[in-house]
Amino acid sequence: MARLRSRSVPAPGQAPLVAPNAAALLRANATDPKIANRPAIRFGDQVWTHADYYAESVRFANLSLERLPEGAPRHVAVLLDNTPDYLFAFGGTALIGGAVVGLNHTRRGEPLRRDAEHTHCGLVLTEPRHEALLEPIAGGLPPIVTSNRFRGPDDAAATLGEDLQTALDGAGRDDPGIEPDLDAIWALIFTSGT
Repeated sequence: MARLRSRSVPAPGQAPLVAPNAAALLRANATDPKIANRPAIRFGDQVWTHADYYAESVRFANLSLERLPEGAPRHVAVLLDNTPDYLFAFGGTALIGGAVVGLNHTRRGEPLRRDAEHTHCGLVLTEPRHEALLEPIAGGLPPIVTSNRFRGPDDAAATLGEDLQTALDGAGRDDPGIEPDLDAIWALIFTSGT
């Protein structure tokens, strides 16, 4: 019987970091010849490599920088199902030192609006299946961008806000080059217990 070797496990918070922040990790994975062409995201029959993920995250970063208010926190509210756009929003906010604010789809009306306001969101990213939650409070929300990119066959086309694909097509493709601080907030997630 082979003997198991004991390994030293670092104490919580003591393990070495593979990168100084999420933005640096995205950039490194996109350019590392051993990693860049490996799958990073699979969704249905679609696949994005690490290089593809980074490139799409850069577009999200530039879209966010163009639409977020100057001098305010770089917080992007996200009301999406588990689609690649959610991951691209995470990548985009990492590249600008911002945060994704995951709004809770179980919230309605004023509590939902207050969540976006309380977390200083400057942009809302959603999809058609969640528009009914946002329509009654849209006047009290920051600009809304709606994704039709991964809607289901039974989902109606978006009618609220700007179309995400059109907005991304007009966004820059160069990395903004922002180096976030390791301690910067990257995500604020509202749960059912909020």
